[in-house]
Amino acid sequence: MPLIKRGFRAAKPLAMAMGLSALAADKDVEVVVVDAGDAGLAGDAAAALGGRIGTPTPDDMLVAVVAPGGNAAHIAPVVGEHRRKGGDAVVALLGTPVQRRRAERALLADPDVEMSVILHVDALDAAGRDALRAAVVRGLAARAVAAGRRHAPLRDEVARGLERRAARRAAVVASTPGISGAAMPLLTVIQARLASDLTGLSGGRPDARSAGQVAGIAVAAPLWRATARRLITAVPSAETAVRGGLAYTVTRGVAAGARRLAPAGHDPVQEER
Repeated sequence: MPLIKRGFRAAKPLAMAMGLSALAADKDVEVVVVDAGDAGLAGDAAAALGGRIGTPTPDDMLVAVVAPGGNAAHIAPVVGEHRRKGGDAVVALLGTPVQRRRAERALLADPDVEMSVILHVDALDAAGRDALRAAVVRGLAARAVAAGRRHAPLRDEVARGLERRAARRAAVVASTPGISGAAMPLLTVIQARLASDLTGLSGGRPDARSAGQVAGIAVAAPLWRATARRLITAVPSAETAVRGGLAYTVTRGVAAGARRLAPAGHDPVQEER
């Protein structure tokens, strides 16, 4: 009986991680591009993001692209009103530095448009599209997984962000002095949440496969903890670096495994239609 109780205690935080991940993936969020005076640029932005051109609801991410030398004054109230309703936004300003600064001043004339929503890029070329996707994912924050499920062009950027944050968080937890006994359960939860988020990002749902993957993370934990102990014994002066580095590397490995096991060719948006 004590063994069963320990098993339930160990499984509970992992089940919570999977549940929270499923809730995050099911949030209702869409990326909507607002025409800022150049229909061609709006179409290019929508294609780069996998979004649509239209009028966003407060739950949606508003995106606008201001052409070089374009008039940003007429889009500023639209962005400001969206922000007042609690919506997120990214406005990409294109052109020369002088043109972008002029557009920036016009946008900031609205009191609810902040610098945090403004993105400066030279053009909406390959580098500009990458920068726009990255800015949109940053702006979505906790809703990025849900948006990535809906908008395929965002998935790689969302996955990279999830992996980076989880690996860095794991490294910090593992290398923090004085919490070595509590670190392993925390690391296992971080890795389980990462694996579940990556599965949800690809359109998967909690099932036997994802549960097995999370269970595998828990089972593997003692193995790499033993590896850490051996390395620390060999180089005791590098204990902090060993713990942090190993946690970082293993978490990256969890992400690689989750990507390999993720369902392929799944498009939740098409299924909704």
